[in-house]
Amino acid sequence: MLNEQRDLWVQRGYETRIEGQNAFSLRGRSATLAGKPDLLVLNKDHVLITDVKTGQERPSHRYQLMIYMYALPRAQHEFRDARIAGEIIYPNRTQRVPQGGVDQGFVRDLSALIRRIAAPEPPHRLPSMAECRFCDITAADCPERVDADADDEAATTDDF
Repeated sequence: MLNEQRDLWVQRGYETRIEGQNAFSLRGRSATLAGKPDLLVLNKDHVLITDVKTGQERPSHRYQLMIYMYALPRAQHEFRDARIAGEIIYPNRTQRVPQGGVDQGFVRDLSALIRRIAAPEPPHRLPSMAECRFCDITAADCPERVDADADDEAATTDDF
């Protein structure tokens, strides 16, 4: 899918950069943010950041794209004054994030999250079945892990 997208833009006469050519690293006071957008489509002072996904749509995909839109002009000087938009290509749909889609609220929230993750003390854990079911860390490595027990029955009462 990525090669198909790149080929479409090249056929239209646009310069493209793919994967490793797009790697960036942005050092802050508390952490380094790095990434590698799938595809950049370049046209004068416009940049379209394209991320291709083959699986199910997830809200995190949009945040990932917005992080790229935030970081790329700060990490790579050639894009400092560029107008940057983004799109996520799914097998059956395209989701767009327009230029200006990364606002001050997003930057504030992203900065707070990175500072919290990079803090000397780890974030307070709030283990729950809803969170732990997505985590790859086993109970052997995380004593707070919450796993569903198929044998658990619902609690009962005689009150109603």
